[in-house]
Amino acid sequence: GLNVVLHAEHLAALPTFGAHCTVISASPELLLFNRSPETLCFRQVDTTSVLAVAPGEAMPFWWADVNAPFAIQFRLETEAEFSGHVVPGNETLGVVPMTLVEQGEMKLMTVEISPDRGMASVIVREGSQCCLQNASSLCVAVTAVPIGPGEGSGAYALRC
Repeated sequence: GLNVVLHAEHLAALPTFGAHCTVISASPELLLFNRSPETLCFRQVDTTSVLAVAPGEAMPFWWADVNAPFAIQFRLETEAEFSGHVVPGNETLGVVPMTLVEQGEMKLMTVEISPDRGMASVIVREGSQCCLQNASSLCVAVTAVPIGPGEGSGAYALRC
């Protein structure tokens, strides 16, 4: 679906010769930002429509199928496996580590979901901004083991 966000902005009376004017602009509900050094391909979960976003670029994202889940997956352009899903919205704001698998190698990515005047921005970066702190007296060491994209979450299992 083509969901848009409307913004209304009043103009000063002087440039409009005293007339009261309001500018109304329509923006996409969802913007994708690729902050990684490689082209990323995005899709809505359970659909085949793919949007390629070059490094450093941003693109509006439109839902391909209103009957499919409103969740996004991404992968490297090289036909790698798709990541776990991300659900952009107010309930999922923040930073999440995700993994990508390419030719059997795991690559750690960071997905940031942030609001901007009614829109949601999904920003993908290489590497992680997340940190694991062991506060347990029962475990001397904790290992974070990626749960691959095939599991559908892009999350990590913690093992003592």
